[in-house]
Amino acid sequence: MCIQFLDGEKWKSISKERRIFYKPVLATRGNILSDNESILATSLPFYRVAFDPTVAKADVFNNGVDSLAMLLARFYGDRSEDYYRRKIKNARHSDRRYLRLNSRQINYQDKS
Repeated sequence: MCIQFLDGEKWKSISKERRIFYKPVLATRGNILSDNESILATSLPFYRVAFDPTVAKADVFNNGVDSLAMLLARFYGDRSEDYYRRKIKNARHSDRRYLRLNSRQINYQDKS
């Protein structure tokens, strides 16, 4: 009882000084270095390629869809040019605004 009533203010001020506050610290992505500053590990961003096939005007779309399909087939190397052409045309025909072209993730260098 004595602590609560007589020394209450004293213990409140002490508790404020010694209180632990939890504050989230967002980790920065980047390198993990050793004690001699050589890189032990690094963070690399990866991306998935998607686009909206409904944005282009009809003539621009029709003139460029074959080239786009050829380049996608060459870049990914997993499907035929015809597969990508049909996928893009079907998405445009059904007014799909978000078309993921491939589920494979690409790195920063491939994105550029």
